[in-house]
Amino acid sequence: MIVGHKVGVFPDLTKAVEQIVKVNEIIQPVDEWVEAYDRLYPFYVDMYQHLDKDLKRLKEVMEI
Repeated sequence: MIVGHKVGVFPDLTKAVEQIVKVNEIIQPVDEWVEAYDRLYPFYVDMYQHLDKDLKRLKEVMEI
């Protein structure tokens, strides 16, 4: 959509999103699990950031 917007296919990106993206279901967190989610989230963020760095290094090695 972003490329389509940049080349003029979608003059208004917000309207393009409204037309193309359809929400089938909204999933709400289970109240009993919110505390666990809150405790685990910082670990997820750390792992994601570390993985991102590792994957970039792997890409550099694979390009050699």
